[in-house]
Amino acid sequence: MRVDVLVVGAGPAGSTLSLLLARAGLDVLMVDSKKAIGKRSCSGILGMRCLKELPVNADPFVISEIRKGIFRSPGGIEIRVEGDIARVVDRVLLDRESVDASLAEGARILMGHRFVGIDDGKAIVKGESGSRSISFKYLVGADGVYSKVREVLNLRAQEPYIGVQVTSREGISLDDGFIVKIMRGSRFLWIYPWGDKCRVGALGRRTDPVIEWVQRAMPCFEEKIVAAIPSAPLRRFQRGNIALVGDASGQVKPLSRGGVYLGVKGAKFLANSIVKSYEMDLPYIESSYERKWWSTFGFEIKAGLALRRALDDMSPKELDSLFNSLKNFEGKISFDIDYQVISTLKSVKIWDILRTSFMAPKFILKYLGALIAHLLLYS
Repeated sequence: MRVDVLVVGAGPAGSTLSLLLARAGLDVLMVDSKKAIGKRSCSGILGMRCLKELPVNADPFVISEIRKGIFRSPGGIEIRVEGDIARVVDRVLLDRESVDASLAEGARILMGHRFVGIDDGKAIVKGESGSRSISFKYLVGADGVYSKVREVLNLRAQEPYIGVQVTSREGISLDDGFIVKIMRGSRFLWIYPWGDKCRVGALGRRTDPVIEWVQRAMPCFEEKIVAAIPSAPLRRFQRGNIALVGDASGQVKPLSRGGVYLGVKGAKFLANSIVKSYEMDLPYIESSYERKWWSTFGFEIKAGLALRRALDDMSPKELDSLFNSLKNFEGKISFDIDYQVISTLKSVKIWDILRTSFMAPKFILKYLGALIAHLLLYS
């Protein structure tokens, strides 16, 4: 079998990429290790920008709306935000719709097959019936946190975070809002509406008691889902005729670690790059994909990672003190869940920032040091 583009992974990034490439007339094959499409481990909280970028209409799959949020420090100090923040969607149904849309455009899919490597220039995939080889012009890894395509490129990702999520057995009213409680540094617990019930999740390092955090907040639940979550973007996403997109390249928001928006935007940039390379009959994928992704998200990523490092260096008492200082911004913040750092900075006045600098000088110094380090790291 020979294809123009082999896409490993059929999540939001992989299916969006496949749809766009097939629409442009390329022969596209998706390969996915799962036997059924749909990611249950994602919270499904998608911002308004993200919803507009999706290749399909998500309205039929909306479970709840989020119009307010509470951020709570370890000691219980709260900062509230309001607005048309996000929608909670059923990711299983949404992912299936996205794959179906790509198939309608002419892409093909091979389910229940794992990409295991490249031999003599051909991709080797393995299923229950054995192995098969696939020739390709371009190969894309959209195969998640533990990407096998990334291994082919010999690129190393940072140690992933661990996320645990459960669903309540009984209805709990959150009044169209979510709660984020800081547990340790930048690691947190979240509670959000899921129809007439709610979901509770926690994110932390492998050494953090994330399951205990969840069970403490929700002792009785229906299911428990554990998943690995990318830590940070790679500096490079492509090499030769192979590229990475979505979780495989670590395209996640630095604070919430959500990846749908950044991955779908990445898929669109990559699709343009591949189509251009194909039309020019290049043996490699030209580099506009990487440049456009970093020009779009670069500052948000670097500033967010710096903030995460500064938070991880703070004790619970220091975090409480910081939240006390940030109470000055309550009611002023225009919070965009897809650009969490930039939206917050844009919504406050320079005087407020200077006042916070005087009230929390230790935090500001830590943050500036971390920001310089990340600017250099991703330069």
